[in-house]
Amino acid sequence: MPKVFRSDRVAVVTGISLHTVANIVKEGNLAKASFTKIVTPGKNRKTREDKIIMDDFDVGVLRRKNHEFYTMKKEIPTIKKLHTVLKEEIEFKGSREYDKQSKGFNGEE
Repeated sequence: MPKVFRSDRVAVVTGISLHTVANIVKEGNLAKASFTKIVTPGKNRKTREDKIIMDDFDVGVLRRKNHEFYTMKKEIPTIKKLHTVLKEEIEFKGSREYDKQSKGFNGEE
């Protein structure tokens, strides 16, 4: 019966080449000797091209509309109410989730 090495079995089971298995083992041994971790490449994430960037003026408008609900209308502003007012009065192009995540809705500076 022929002697089968562990790296040969790993290569067959995982479907990668024997050379790649040897490189991974060598990198693991090097990391163990130097007390570091094996570094893997990070995930490539897509960036949005249609992202709305609000400047200080837009954040100020959002904040003023938020406070207007409390002072003028005497009601608590919900995201849905605030978003409809922003769409009607200043033709806001963002979504309701964008309103919620922005600094002006929470009244933060």
